[in-house]
Order: sequence, then structure tokens, then C-alpha cells
Amino acid sequence: MDLARIRERFPLLGRFVYLNHSAIGPLSIAVREAVGEALEAQAEGSVGYPVWRDRIAPLKERIARLIGASPAEIALVRNTVEGLSTVASGVLWREGDNVVTNDMEFPANIYPWMNLEVRYGVNTRLVKTHDGKVAVDDIIAACDERTRLVTVSFVQFSNGYRADVESLGAFCRERGIYFCVDAIQGLGVLRLRVDRTPIDFLASGAHKWLLAPLGIGFLYVRQALQPELWPCEVGHLSVQQNTENYTDYALNFRPSAEKYEGGVHNYPGAFGFHESLKLFEEVGMDCIEERVLMLTDQLCDGLRSGGYRLLSHRSPAEKSGTVSFRSDTHSSEDVFVRLKEAKIITSLREGAIRVAPHFYNTPEEIERFLAALPSHRC
Repeated sequence: MDLARIRERFPLLGRFVYLNHSAIGPLSIAVREAVGEALEAQAEGSVGYPVWRDRIAPLKERIARLIGASPAEIALVRNTVEGLSTVASGVLWREGDNVVTNDMEFPANIYPWMNLEVRYGVNTRLVKTHDGKVAVDDIIAACDERTRLVTVSFVQFSNGYRADVESLGAFCRERGIYFCVDAIQGLGVLRLRVDRTPIDFLASGAHKWLLAPLGIGFLYVRQALQPELWPCEVGHLSVQQNTENYTDYALNFRPSAEKYEGGVHNYPGAFGFHESLKLFEEVGMDCIEERVLMLTDQLCDGLRSGGYRLLSHRSPAEKSGTVSFRSDTHSSEDVFVRLKEAKIITSLREGAIRVAPHFYNTPEEIERFLAALPSHRC
């Protein structure tokens, strides 16, 4: 990996120490050019249509390779919320059913399920978390004979806690409970493959760790469950349309996850996403995960030495690319402002500083970050 050459593709990295990939990922020059290519094609009106059309299948192939799925299991969506809402709207609920999740989730993985209460009589159970962890045993204990779906984030947005999706998925598969994963805070930095982990539905936007434009993402629906998950946003792309006669109406859904795509795609987003995934294939997810965890280990060691209080768990099975911390001396707001003034970009989340380096960040940047923190020494 030629790190210097890769960093040159991201002009932002020459101006800032960018450690905020759990919020918004920067765009490479190549991704920006790909978005421009889509707009140039649209500028040609219907003449440019073949250019748009021919980019969708290769994009789904790249997404499928990333997570170990089949392209027929991938639907393009705008964001994580749309993906999760597609699942929430598509399950054939019965009054008295329940969904089990936890009280640490980002709202994207709460409100689609809470929204089922009034319409269908489906209860959302928020399992209480302890010490910033989503405990498998607590999730299991909250399930009963009316539990239809368990949902959890692969990585928690606030402190980077990595859930044990393998154990949760195995429990759900054994009992015939749907298992749904919000993967946006993990994909692009940690390996996750649905051919090795029993996941039924997985949704992710692409604008964070995957370094793609805003407004594009995907939903994975396990092929065996596609007949069960009803498409609720239906249009001409959802069905086997007679394009010679659009008024020849027949509600014959496509035999793939395409049936969850109602209308025209976000083509600029799709072009950019396709280009961003080339980088992940070029570098390799094994290398990316190893490097990010190395950088965050360095970061955590420095925070502990500096007297800061880690809110993230760092055991091998629990750590991720996101680190959250507080000071018992300085307010998080003051620390955040101080870092920003030093051109070091982080986030404020849940009263803590959240730091999220990617694989192209360097140990020197981590040291620069640590040096910019206010001291706890008198």
C-alpha cells in the first residue's frame, strides 16, 4: 500500500487531521469525478441513459463482494433509515408481536420500529445497556414467543462498541426470529460477511467509512426471505415491467432485491459509491481493519497516559474504529473546540469526544491529536 499516494487522492487530508469518519467521510478526487460523470451523462438527456443504466449492476456486484452476498440480495437505497424502514414496513406483522433492540441505538434504528406501535400493535422493547455494552444475554432474555425481530447496530455510534452479531444471529436463526443489523458504523473499517454470520437484513448508508456521497446506501435482504418481506414502495423498477407498454399493468415483482427499489436511482451517488468501493478492493479489508485498529490502540494508549477516561471497550471482540472519551477536568465542549482550532476534526456525541481515524491516517497524526489535548497536570 502506497499510503502517500492514497492520501493524495483526498485533498482534505492536506489541510486537516481528519478523525471524523463516524460522522461524514471525505470524498476522493476519483469519487468526485465519478459524480461529475453521472451529471455529464444526465446533461445528455436520454442519450446518456445507457451510461447510467450500466453502472448499477457493477455497483451491486462490488457491494455484494464487500459483505459476502449475492448481487440479487442487494437493493440500492438512499440511506440507513430507508433500508431499515423497508424492513419495518415489509414484515407481515401481527398485533402483539414485538421487536427487541437496546437503549444505545442511533435513532435510525429505533424510530422505524417504534412507528409500528399505533398501526400494527407491535411493541418495541429497549433493553437497558450497562457500561456502554449491548449484552447478548440481556437481548436474549428480552425475547419471548412473540418476538419477531431483533435489531442491533454492528458498531454503536456513541462509543464504538462492536456487538456480538454472530451470537445474536445464531440465536435468532435457531428460533426463527428475524435478525436485522444497522451496519453503517462498521462497514468500511471492520470485516462483516453475511455468508459467515447469520444476518437476515442489513442496512447501511455509504457516506461514513465507505467514503461515498451522501444519499446512497444499500439494503441486504437474504434471498430466502425475499418472498416474506413485502415491498411497500413499489414502482416500475420493482416489477417485471413491459417496457414496450407501460400501461400493461401487472404486479409481478422482480425475483430479487430489486423489488425494493421503486423508482429512479440516485445515479450521482451510485457512480460515486462504485468508485469509492474500488479503493477498498485495492487495499483490502484485512489490511484496512488491521491498520485502523492499530491506530486506535495507539490513540487509546495515549489517552490513558494523558489522564483521559475512555468510554470505549477495547477487547479484541469489542473494539472498532471509533473511540469515545471524556476528561474529568476539562469539558468535552472545550476539548472539542481546542482540537478544531488546531485543525483536528472530531465529533461531540453524548457529552463525549468521538474520534474515528481511517486507514490512511498516520501514527504521526495520532500523536498530533494527543499533543493538542489539554493537559491534566498542574
